[in-house]
Amino acid sequence: MATVVKYTHTPRRFSDGTLDWDTHTFKCALLTSTYAPSAAHTVWTDVSAHEVPNGNGYTTGGVPLTGKVVTNTMIDCNDPSWVALAKTFRYAVFYKVGTDNGLTDPLVCYVDFGSNITAAGTDFVITIDSLGLLTLG
Repeated sequence: MATVVKYTHTPRRFSDGTLDWDTHTFKCALLTSTYAPSAAHTVWTDVSAHEVPNGNGYTTGGVPLTGKVVTNTMIDCNDPSWVALAKTFRYAVFYKVGTDNGLTDPLVCYVDFGSNITAAGTDFVITIDSLGLLTLG
């Protein structure tokens, strides 16, 4: 079962304006099992060395998020998806594209699928919970 985990700095970054779900561009990228999640990770460069390689249905940097909404303390978006993906990965990382308050490409949260997922040239969708992606409180 997949688990969504927010980075410890995330609520603070939403409150100080570094992350603005409504107006900023956010992406979802896939990482291999070599990634070791850490609360100390704050920006994309902390995790990017573990991204799956470009090609076979995947573009470096991941897919842009669409349908982003904020409801009280919940953020949500459309389900990120890839077409004809042929990759093996364990994590999906959500992050902002751009620089604010001295942070370039700050991380928001990651999904741990619990074990490796192998997509063998098929469409792959990360199904976001019906209640939303993440609670900020």
